[in-house]
Amino acid sequence: LPQTPPPPKPAAAAASGKLPKWKAQSEALRAAMQHTRDVVAAEKAGVAPPPVPVADPAQDDRIECPHCSRRFNSKAAERHIPKCAEIRAKPSTLRRGGGTTASAGTAPGKAKGR
Repeated sequence: LPQTPPPPKPAAAAASGKLPKWKAQSEALRAAMQHTRDVVAAEKAGVAPPPVPVADPAQDDRIECPHCSRRFNSKAAERHIPKCAEIRAKPSTLRRGGGTTASAGTAPGKAKGR
């Protein structure tokens, strides 16, 4: 049987050198699984595990909120960031005993029976 050569890759993807999103995510997953196998093998051999690979920040296309540092896709960021900027009741620190009103059954200022 004559062997046929593999189909040529699209010129646009080959020229730019950028992988499609699904391909990049697939390769990242495969690399993470390989790293886990390497760690398990190192533990069995009794040697130091290999260093953790650093994730590529260029692959993360989410937008970071400047107020709470959470990351969102573009549509969710458009909704979240203005609301997060308006929030005044954000606690700067958590304090011991600060949640005692919630355990009492009613919040202050709320009417009973609702």
